[in-house]
Amino acid sequence: MRKQSVSDLSWQTKIKRNIPLSASERQQYRAYYRNQKKKQRTTVHGRAADMWNNAKNRAEREGLDFSLTVNWVEERLKEGKCQRTDIPFNLTTSAWTNNNAPSIDRADNRLGYTPENCEVVVWQFNRAKGSQTYGELLEFAYRLLRKYFDSEVE
Repeated sequence: MRKQSVSDLSWQTKIKRNIPLSASERQQYRAYYRNQKKKQRTTVHGRAADMWNNAKNRAEREGLDFSLTVNWVEERLKEGKCQRTDIPFNLTTSAWTNNNAPSIDRADNRLGYTPENCEVVVWQFNRAKGSQTYGELLEFAYRLLRKYFDSEVE
């Protein structure tokens, strides 16, 4: 029986055996990996794990406390809707292209990622809130609504 040469091996086998990939194999691997990540993010558990990992990395980078768990995020995603607006979550694409993608919001941005300081909301709400408090956001929304739906603005 002929011994297989390295060039005869699939990129999957090379990855398992820690053998360097050619440029075209790296390209195939990246495409496969991106596709797998997309599929994973469309499941509640996969999206929860992704959100948890991203929040953990931000906390480390910014020197913030972090005590959330994947289970904590997953429980809130299973509710299926934003904790602030009741808008249903859409798990099909990332937040950059999807206003209804779930996002972890810190009530007080000076504090870390803790269950007491965080909620899972739609990206659109998180982006609108930015570094404001909930009260400041509500005041802004109230004034906007009054301007367009009432004749007088206070």
